[in-house]
Amino acid sequence: MPYPPATKNAPGAGGAATEGNENPTNQQIEGDSLSNPTVADLIAEARRHNLPLAALFDAESGAPISTPSARWQARTTAHNEPIVPLAEAELMPASEAPQWADLDSTSYSHTPEMCGWRSRTYSVALASARGQWTDDDKLFPARADMYLYQQRHRSEPRIRIVRMEDGVDPDVATVRLSLDEAAELAHGILLAIDVARGITDEVA
Repeated sequence: MPYPPATKNAPGAGGAATEGNENPTNQQIEGDSLSNPTVADLIAEARRHNLPLAALFDAESGAPISTPSARWQARTTAHNEPIVPLAEAELMPASEAPQWADLDSTSYSHTPEMCGWRSRTYSVALASARGQWTDDDKLFPARADMYLYQQRHRSEPRIRIVRMEDGVDPDVATVRLSLDEAAELAHGILLAIDVARGITDEVA
């Protein structure tokens, strides 16, 4: 849609003064007293909602559209584009992935903002948890899995620790930690190990 012609009420009128030497971008628009925006207000509204500027001005006269119902009609017309399906590459672009991400492990969800990148997994076998027998009569041990996970809309990853044990729902057995929480827990674990092993406080 082309921009509206330059008139005394529309932006781009060449800066000529209107009657009474009023600034045209500050001139009040005639209309409903409860909703009476200036031209500058409409320009700001167009920018805020990423609308073409012409959507808030009459195509023929260039006069601002002042009533709420008319502006609503203009806005819905401007945004009346079909919603199209998104491919996986559009949901989680590889170019935006953090350097630690394992792209083969990218997680996709029916809810777009729940999609996320994940790192490779660090696993530790758990001797005190229930493992799973395989078809050839071998025991596959339970384990603790740890990995980084970051949803696309978040600024930093979280650390997930999952207990993978036979008969236990992994979603229920998952701890999700911020980086600060994980660091505090890691220091606490190392301190507990030192105490348990009788490491003294003396400095050699």
